[in-house]
Amino acid sequence: MKKRVLLITNLLLLLSYLAVAQNNVSPSVIIPSKIGVHKISLEGNWQFIVARNNFMPLSSAPSEVDTKAKEIFSSLKSKGNWSPVKVPQFLNRISWWLPDVSLEYEQQEKKRVTQLPDGATTTPSAWYSKVIILPENSSSKEVYANFEGVALVSRVYCNGAYVGGHLGMFGSFKCRLTPYLKAGQDNQLLVYVERGVKSKEGDKIISVEVSVPVTQNMLLSFNKSMFDKIGPKYNVMGIWLPVTLEVHETGGRIDDVFFNPTLVGHTMEFTIENPSERVVSGNLSYTITNKKTGKLLVQQMVNSSLRLTPKQSANFSITKTGLKPELWSPNIPNLYVLDVKWISSSGKLIHQWKEQVGYRTISTKGEQVLLNGKPYWSRGANMPPYGYKPNDESVAHEFLKLMHDGNTIITRTHGNPWNNMWFKKADEIGIGISCEGATWALLAKDIPPAGNIAAWKKEQLEIVKQYRNHPSILFYVVSNEGLPNEDAKNVEKLAIYKDIITEMRKLDNSRLIFQTSGNPDYNNVADIVDTHSYWDWYMSSSYVNDYTKPKFGLSLQDGRPFLSQEVAVPYSMIDDGSVHPSYIGRYSAQAWVGDKGVYGKDYSYFQEHTRAVSKLKAEKLRYSRVELASAGFMLFSNVTWIQNALSKPVTQWKPFPVYEGVKNAYKPVLVGLTNTQYVFYADQQVSSDLFVVNDDIYTRDFKNLRVQLSFKNSTGKAIFSYQIAFGDINYYQVKRIPMSFKTPVFIDAPDAQDYTINLVLLDGTKEISSNVYPVRLINREIIKQNSIRSKIIALSGVAPQLSNYLWSAGWNVKEVKGLKEKVDVILVGSYDTESKKEQLQNLLKPNGKIIILGQGEKAHRFCEEIISSYNEEEMTFKDQTPNKENTIQMVQGEFVEMLNYNADNPLFKGLQPMDWKWWALGDQKPAFVTTASHKIKINKENVIPIGRYLEPHAYWSGNLKEVYQQKIGYPVFAVNYDWGQLVVCDLIIEGAIEKDPRAGQTISNFLTAEIIK
Repeated sequence: MKKRVLLITNLLLLLSYLAVAQNNVSPSVIIPSKIGVHKISLEGNWQFIVARNNFMPLSSAPSEVDTKAKEIFSSLKSKGNWSPVKVPQFLNRISWWLPDVSLEYEQQEKKRVTQLPDGATTTPSAWYSKVIILPENSSSKEVYANFEGVALVSRVYCNGAYVGGHLGMFGSFKCRLTPYLKAGQDNQLLVYVERGVKSKEGDKIISVEVSVPVTQNMLLSFNKSMFDKIGPKYNVMGIWLPVTLEVHETGGRIDDVFFNPTLVGHTMEFTIENPSERVVSGNLSYTITNKKTGKLLVQQMVNSSLRLTPKQSANFSITKTGLKPELWSPNIPNLYVLDVKWISSSGKLIHQWKEQVGYRTISTKGEQVLLNGKPYWSRGANMPPYGYKPNDESVAHEFLKLMHDGNTIITRTHGNPWNNMWFKKADEIGIGISCEGATWALLAKDIPPAGNIAAWKKEQLEIVKQYRNHPSILFYVVSNEGLPNEDAKNVEKLAIYKDIITEMRKLDNSRLIFQTSGNPDYNNVADIVDTHSYWDWYMSSSYVNDYTKPKFGLSLQDGRPFLSQEVAVPYSMIDDGSVHPSYIGRYSAQAWVGDKGVYGKDYSYFQEHTRAVSKLKAEKLRYSRVELASAGFMLFSNVTWIQNALSKPVTQWKPFPVYEGVKNAYKPVLVGLTNTQYVFYADQQVSSDLFVVNDDIYTRDFKNLRVQLSFKNSTGKAIFSYQIAFGDINYYQVKRIPMSFKTPVFIDAPDAQDYTINLVLLDGTKEISSNVYPVRLINREIIKQNSIRSKIIALSGVAPQLSNYLWSAGWNVKEVKGLKEKVDVILVGSYDTESKKEQLQNLLKPNGKIIILGQGEKAHRFCEEIISSYNEEEMTFKDQTPNKENTIQMVQGEFVEMLNYNADNPLFKGLQPMDWKWWALGDQKPAFVTTASHKIKINKENVIPIGRYLEPHAYWSGNLKEVYQQKIGYPVFAVNYDWGQLVVCDLIIEGAIEKDPRAGQTISNFLTAEIIK
């Protein structure tokens, strides 16, 4: 008889399932009847309806929502306009961090939201519904619904009864369904969601669980991280993170366990409860086993006589020492499985709590961070594409694996926490996490209402409690860029941060805490400090920067560790590697690669710039920590380093060159050259320091190391190589030794050839590390052959190194002083401070040329109608006439754009489009290319602009095109006169001529080529 009843019951359940499926709504969830703890994913289709007409609450006040929920529940079966919608997902387009960073992804997002039910993207509120079937023989089950994140307001009902809810989209919450479930029936799980929208009743209270009343107007400014801060504001809403049902036998429940490890043991804090109506007794014990090997590490009874009366809860802790666990670190992510069981006196499993954990510690010692008791320097990058793909497990796994393989093993969640799935992947793959709170600059302006602050604090603490067992979390950050400028000393705002940090430490004292990411901590309450920097993008690059001296974004020198969590890397489009259009419109990229690198179809110029500056910066920051202590740097933003990372399957992803560059620079043990020169003459003697940074993953010291240096050609063949004795180096030590080497001699006398400098660090015959530098060699003799010996060149005040170069190249060179014949070209160098144009032009043959080198502010005496007069007070040249367009800017310019570049143009012969960039001055001096940029009247018919300069800059305001025209200048230009031509050139030709062949090629071209408009 029992078998027949069971058969009929199962048949009815099957028919119910099929009927639901036929009506295009989500299939029901059936609670399993077997004993044990079951976690059931509720991912997939739910029933959905926008909250309008009969389904719309009169207002969003909780009491009215509850009333409407009961009405909806009672009339569910009579309504036919419910639609299926997949959970989890946003009911709006995702616009996180940088909009349009992938146009393919944007199209996919547009397509996704078009498939949502009508009105889902615009409705202020909506309802979700899911049927839960509790079989007749399962009345003893305890059932919870666990929500990891719902935007932005949520209230949950079971069979019309309110069972829980949440205010804010990042905190998790659970709802006990047990008292409201009916065995043998369909049970309705109903979720009300609401987004922040403008309302005529904006002052109506919509408080859910925050002690301070919260209004609809306040909701508009609630924590949404970057999901609506930068790009289009889509008013986020929906069940956007996973939902699960947890089922176990009625009785006690292990509500929470906090595993707080040491290097030789752990302390565990337990929260247990008895939500049932009967007394629950038994024992609580746990085991910890190695996840990889299954080997038991520890088995311990926590409480052998546990007894909880109805509705009672209890908290207690236990400490275990004397263990020898395999430690977790980002380099070696050893994991264990913690299994906590509550067993009844009869041997029945009451509840079980199971999670992967790791043994590791993070602490500070002066300006150092210690990981597992050893100094640790964070080799990091952010931000992975969590916000774009929060629930895509393949994206999480592949991206974090690419990070680990690419030696960027620390990251920051940036503006919001991750979800459990992403943290779990970080645990397993080996990525250390700086877990940031759910606010984006909440206190950057006025202090928001008390309700917002209370919700912020509540959600911040929820985040800590929810994710604190993940060993990958090394740091907490309260907020991104929350205290800029003078706000960093605002007493009232600092008190808010202090209060939150104090409460965070009560929940978890095992991590280091940043007050904000990006701003100094004058509160002196955080463990570690951070300011952001935008070198190589909005600021000067690592080719000229000295990272051994204090500067903003480098160190606060307040006795605490400094770890910058946002160090700029220029932003690429993920689809093709081009410049992001926003930064074309802001003219950020033009300062580094000019119009050819921005608007052209060849994106390699921009990608090579990004690779070069990022690799050099990472290397310099690492070896500079000897002079100026640092605890690490996170390069930003690595989502733009992987082509197709947002729009295509992981098998079609392809790293851009910056990935390999940083991978080399962030190797645990780094060997490299301090030299910043990568274009050489063939057969040139080069001086550099050879350095090694020892951040070995096993914290080893090394003895008697050697370095092999070799030049390899484009086929990978070594032209020559030799070894250098490097000696000993201890863990965490940085060591530099001076060295020099010669570049190869060209055998077949080509114009130029690409090589790589390869370094291999050897311990005996074992390779410890390696590095590679792409270089280009140019044949000095080929440049000399371009000289036109029939031309007579007269020199005035030219630096000796340039004069010697011209003599050796075979030019017919004379000195202006004592000149008795007419000459073709007069070259005026930086040492000439007195010559006048009228005086020099009389020494020229008809249609001759005067070339002015390195004159800077003195150049005006040669063409004052083109360059304006000098203003001593403002240190600029300024036109005193009503036409204010003419100024001069004294700079240490790193790039000058060749205008109208054409490889066939004799003016640019032998030069590549980016060759007026980072010239070498020798002796490891900063590598720049120009010292002055002139404002000129380019619309005059006789003016020929040749080289354009734009200083690196951050965000402009106003009409950006007009601002750009005001900011650009011309380090190189020509002026036609009736007597001939004047060329003004502030490229550092004189200083670079001995070391950089591009300087030699440039002056040869200027002397030889006809410059025409």
